[in-house]
Amino acid sequence: MKKIVVALVAACALALSLVAVGCSGQAEPAKDDTKNLAVEDKATSDEPFYVLITGNDTRVGTTEINKAEYADGNARTDTMMLARVNPKTYTVTLITIPRDTAIQLDGKTTKINEAYRWQGMDGTLKAVEELTGTEVRYYLNTTFVDFENLVNKLGGVTVDVPIPMSLVDIVSGNNVSLQAGEQDLDGAEALVLARTRKAYSNDQDANRQIQDRNIIMALIEKVAAVPGTVDSAVQALYDNCETNWDQAEMTSLVQDFANNASKIVIFSCTGPYTGGTDPSSGTWVATRDEATWARIIAMANEDKNPLEIVPLPSSY
Repeated sequence: MKKIVVALVAACALALSLVAVGCSGQAEPAKDDTKNLAVEDKATSDEPFYVLITGNDTRVGTTEINKAEYADGNARTDTMMLARVNPKTYTVTLITIPRDTAIQLDGKTTKINEAYRWQGMDGTLKAVEELTGTEVRYYLNTTFVDFENLVNKLGGVTVDVPIPMSLVDIVSGNNVSLQAGEQDLDGAEALVLARTRKAYSNDQDANRQIQDRNIIMALIEKVAAVPGTVDSAVQALYDNCETNWDQAEMTSLVQDFANNASKIVIFSCTGPYTGGTDPSSGTWVATRDEATWARIIAMANEDKNPLEIVPLPSSY
């Protein structure tokens, strides 16, 4: 089981991007500065830590880059997840941060996924830490194109598709249709599953988030079951995302998890996703519920499953 943690990190790093939402009218959007963020000078230890996993919706490399609203290449982090990793107990807790969660940006109410567009990764990390009360050590950030590349590099993924769905693959421009049921998906098909939400009548994005996490879990199982090397799996991650996580440190951690595969436990849940229209902006936002987030993080910090704190949509 050399690769289960890499699978978690790499699959999360896919970040499962989805359809863009309307942007707010703040000043000039921030350019992508993630490559310039320095790796934190922290010694490797067995203390638990948090990783922020983001999938941004830049249209660079896709069929939509020539559309006026996407031509600048800027993006929102439409998929946001916290992964808490405990090297002592080999417990990993994956928590979705709903993209619509309300934040204050330049004195205006908007969605947390806008922080990346206007303030880059620094602003995104700050917004997440303020919402969740956590200190995030590492980030992993990827795109539509990188998602497809990584799934293909891992040989596809076997996952249960909950309902029939059809969507244009944003990378190739081809229409992709999926039938309900367990099946093998390539990168383009996995991206369609990761992005589909309008097929649901209620709680569209919350349902999409479940699909995202299910893909991650399926990739974990796949990589855990197939022979391979730590180095090649970590390299696949580095080829398909931006990160401040030192490659040697990650490899060391993965090797330790691999040596203790039978002890690994993975939890998966979401933060608050219900909400309403903000009267000041007219934008639908998910309620900013820091008290509930505190309960979720407290459970995660105790290596307990926070799943029941925010019930999943009944329509799934």
